[in-house]
Amino acid sequence: MNIEIANRLVQLRKKCGYSQEELAGKLGLSRQSVSKWERAEASPDTDNLIELARLYNVSLDDLLNPDVNLDDVINKAEKNPNEGSDVNDVPHENEENAGETTSNDEKESKSKVNIGSDGIHIDDGDDSVHIDGKGIHIVENGEEKHFTGEDIKRKFKREEHIGEEIATAVFGTLVIIGYLLFGFLYPDHEFAWSVGWTAILLIPVFGSIFKCARKHRVSRFAYPILVTAVYCFVGITFGLWHPLWVLFLTIPVFYGLAAPFDKLLKRKYSSNDDDDNVVIDVKGVESDD
Repeated sequence: MNIEIANRLVQLRKKCGYSQEELAGKLGLSRQSVSKWERAEASPDTDNLIELARLYNVSLDDLLNPDVNLDDVINKAEKNPNEGSDVNDVPHENEENAGETTSNDEKESKSKVNIGSDGIHIDDGDDSVHIDGKGIHIVENGEEKHFTGEDIKRKFKREEHIGEEIATAVFGTLVIIGYLLFGFLYPDHEFAWSVGWTAILLIPVFGSIFKCARKHRVSRFAYPILVTAVYCFVGITFGLWHPLWVLFLTIPVFYGLAAPFDKLLKRKYSSNDDDDNVVIDVKGVESDD
């Protein structure tokens, strides 16, 4: 859209007494969309041009033709309030059909869906949904609800952790039950109570596997706890405390090797996201917690 038409839209809006917010509400769009039109950064689609002509009570030619004097257009609209955009001049056979057509037009004008760089906007008369960089704004039955990116991030983060927590809890319960059963059923066994407890250390190790998969990071694996469990088990069972302590020296080696793998995984999943045509990110910035 050229700057002359953009300025014309600004002048028409102001002469008709609308703010950008009010006009956006009537069109079922965001204020940013109207602002982009008036800065000549974007152009209204055909449906929105028709709706603008209806609101301003002018023809499409008067709306878009900068050669037509704007004051004359406004004066004409005020003198002929029933003469709207010429795109609506549809002949009717009788009053009943005319009323029916008008009703259909009203329904169509009330229900609008707009998807663009500024977000997704759905307006169905009294109810509407607007999704943009600020979050999700919902109007339903006169009640307004607004969810920011942080609100959505916390909700989805909590939901995606539920499966991990349940699986870890089940595994931990089975390990503890197994340890107690072995201890009570074989109390005279040499290692019934003294060694079996080391299996409890495997519970956080099991849980860290899910975190590795979710975060796409090898370094999230609880390797130090696994080393401790192996060291205690072998040390108590076979008395090999020395030289088995050298296992702890492998911990920095593990993290040194994990770092480049983490970078490769991050690059891989980032490139997969770039291949998508439309991405709505509700997770926000990834947290290390």
